Amino acid sequence: MHSMRIMFSFLSVLAFGSLAEADVVVAKFDGGSIKLQELKDFQKNGPQQLQSAPFDKIFAPLRDQKLVEKVIESEKEKANLSSDSEVKKMLDEAKKAIEMQVFLKRAIEKYITDDKLRPLYTQLVSKFKGQKEFEVSIIVLDSKDKADTAMKELNSGKSFADVAKSYSVEANTRAQGGRLGFLLAPAVDQVLGPDVGKALKILKDNVHSRQIIKKGGRFMIVRRGSSRAATPPSFEAVKTQLKSMYSKTALLDYLRDLSNRVNVQVYTMDGKPDEFKLKDPRK
Repeated sequence: MHSMRIMFSFLSVLAFGSLAEADVVVAKFDGGSIKLQELKDFQKNGPQQLQSAPFDKIFAPLRDQKLVEKVIESEKEKANLSSDSEVKKMLDEAKKAIEMQVFLKRAIEKYITDDKLRPLYTQLVSKFKGQKEFEVSIIVLDSKDKADTAMKELNSGKSFADVAKSYSVEANTRAQGGRLGFLLAPAVDQVLGPDVGKALKILKDNVHSRQIIKKGGRFMIVRRGSSRAATPPSFEAVKTQLKSMYSKTALLDYLRDLSNRVNVQVYTMDGKPDEFKLKDPRK
């Protein structure tokens, strides 16, 4: 019984410690405060670059940024603009714009058929012909010293995956031993930058770069795994992107049908019949 009470007390301390950390106030102002957990949640749900940054490095600027936002928000609430005429006018204009956006999206959907998308898919597939894709892995580090240490371990024979798990600050790939997956050469340039793409192209399969690549404030070591002939994605896999690509053409098709259906007629300044010309939204 005594041991159970000790265990309960221990767990209570742990729970209290966790709760206390969540409730730590890191900023105050008249009318509000910011807790540590708010900043951690913001980082967790933020963009990739923010997620992969060490929390202690971004804590102060993130705290100050959120403080400014909250102070301004508080001052805005005091101004009580909900019934302001300028705000109402802007909200009305925004509402009309949103309604128009939704209406056009739904209006052109019937013009975006699989038969219309197939030619775009054929063009996409043709770009894969003769292309190679590489299995790409990366180790991203936030200092030159750490990059040098990681490189020494790689050169001593330690596996790329183990070094990535130990040192990489890139959260999404670290758990997979730095593995990004198979990428086309042009995609490497877009995703990782031309310097990384150039390094990968000259590497042999299953070899890591011997030079540390500096990218912004980060340092990167890349590895090219196996390579293979590029495999185009299935039609269904890229259908959403194809629809987006065809949307402007579909809008033009809709506008043409609409102008015929409502019997559009235009005239010159002196009242003579004129030609109605639709502006091509693709240009």
